[in-house]
Amino acid sequence: MDRFNIRPATLQDFRRFYGKDPPMTVKALVATLDNVPVGFGGYYFDGQTATAFSDIHPELAGRKKDMIRCG
Repeated sequence: MDRFNIRPATLQDFRRFYGKDPPMTVKALVATLDNVPVGFGGYYFDGQTATAFSDIHPELAGRKKDMIRCG
C-alpha cells in the first residue's frame, strides 16, 4: 500500500517536482506518495502582491480521495 503524506515543502522537494530551483522564495506544502512529490501548493510575494500556486502530478489524477486531501 502506498503512503500519502502532506508536509511543509523543502528546496529538494521543489527541485524534484519542478526539475529546477524556484525563481523566488516560496512558502509551500508538498503532497508525497511513497516519498515522491506528486502535488505542490503555496504562495510567494512579488513586491506587495501575494500569488498562490498549485500543481498536481498526473499520477494523482484519478485518485479523487487523495486530490481532495491534497487540496
